[in-house]
Amino acid sequence: MEGLWIRPTGNGAGIAFVSAAGKFLAFASSSLLFDGSLTPSAGNQWSFDAGSVAANASFAAEVTGSGSVAPNSQFGGSYTSLASGADTLSYDYSSGNALAASQSDVTATWSATGASFTVASDGTFNGGFIGGTFGACTLHGSVLHAQPATLKNLFAVSFSALDGTSGPCHLDTTQVYDGYAAISFVNVGSAGTPLYVRSLTVLVRTTNHSWVAAQLVKE
Repeated sequence: MEGLWIRPTGNGAGIAFVSAAGKFLAFASSSLLFDGSLTPSAGNQWSFDAGSVAANASFAAEVTGSGSVAPNSQFGGSYTSLASGADTLSYDYSSGNALAASQSDVTATWSATGASFTVASDGTFNGGFIGGTFGACTLHGSVLHAQPATLKNLFAVSFSALDGTSGPCHLDTTQVYDGYAAISFVNVGSAGTPLYVRSLTVLVRTTNHSWVAAQLVKE
């Protein structure tokens, strides 16, 4: 189950990260975050552990559910929570999981519209957002290989946000954002003439379940 899972379009579009320890961080649609852990069982089955939550824009509540994994293909199942009601999850295996990745692979400047972040060789980064949904934010943090003894494509992300020089930041400036990132691919060309480049897919949250997802292209 470990790695990055994606659902780029359709109902419940989003991304999901599963760590080697079974930690699960995901979003489905633009308004629902999942934060907890999974227990695998025989036959490629999984279930949410006690204490896992689903969080909408107003509150978080425990989530229960279970499902199955088709290795290197699809992750899916059903769940229920007071924050969401009953629904299903469905994500596809990201081709980025096949990449061998080390700390040096994220040492770069990564950007998107209104955002730019530079990661140093020691994993520390500085950058920020300029306008848009997140406001004007200055960010300081780190992107560190989650399992340095391996070449698995999973990184631990942590940062704090401050108001930017051009205006207020709409992120929570009182808490630390933690989560995951993985190197993936994004088409910067067209459907007829695709051009795939490396990108950094990121999902982080605070302890009160304020969250940010981003896809940043390597400059």
